Amino acid sequence: MPPAYTSVFMFLFLFLLYVFRGFEEWKFERNQKEYYHSWLGATFFMFASFLVLMRDM
Repeated sequence: MPPAYTSVFMFLFLFLLYVFRGFEEWKFERNQKEYYHSWLGATFFMFASFLVLMRDM
C-alpha cells in the first residue's frame, strides 16, 4: 500500500468526524449556525485528501 493511501485514511477519519459533528450541531442547535464551520472543515479535509491522492499518482 503506498504511503499516500495511509494518509487518506487520516483525512477520511477527520472528514467523517467533522460531518458528524456538523450534523449534531445542525440537529440540536440550528439557531447558532455553528454547523457551517464544521461542514467547511469537512470540505477542507475532503479537498486535502484529493490533493494528496492527485500528487502521488
